[in-house]
Amino acid sequence: MKYHPSLRPHKTRRAFTLVEITATSLMVAIAMTLTLQVLALVSFERRGLDRRQCALQELANQMEHFTSLSWEDLTAEGTQKASLSERAKANLPGAEYVVHIDPTMNPAGKRVSLSLRWRTRQGTWDAPVRLSAWVFPRGGVR
Repeated sequence: MKYHPSLRPHKTRRAFTLVEITATSLMVAIAMTLTLQVLALVSFERRGLDRRQCALQELANQMEHFTSLSWEDLTAEGTQKASLSERAKANLPGAEYVVHIDPTMNPAGKRVSLSLRWRTRQGTWDAPVRLSAWVFPRGGVR
């Protein structure tokens, strides 16, 4: 008895063909490549975020120190001795730290401005971290 071609019983396959294995291997390789690229980008962003957090913590510590100084000691000359901690120097390559005391903005107070920037791996400057605070004499205007 002859069967119609569409009604013939199909042979069951028990193995993958070489084309199927090659296509699957190619898809797995592409997925792994994309995963590694995403992980590298996340790692790069994380290092940048860690540096920014280190810079912000360093400026917060410095600002706390400057605002605790007496009114007479809070001068541009008195703050020139300030420097970064060893941890900040190690984490922020090529760091540039600037302290500016401006008594002319308001005769009753002094504006303390801190700025910190550092170089990226490519050698360009990263966006700076800045903090500002107003300091007034204890006990009122002198």
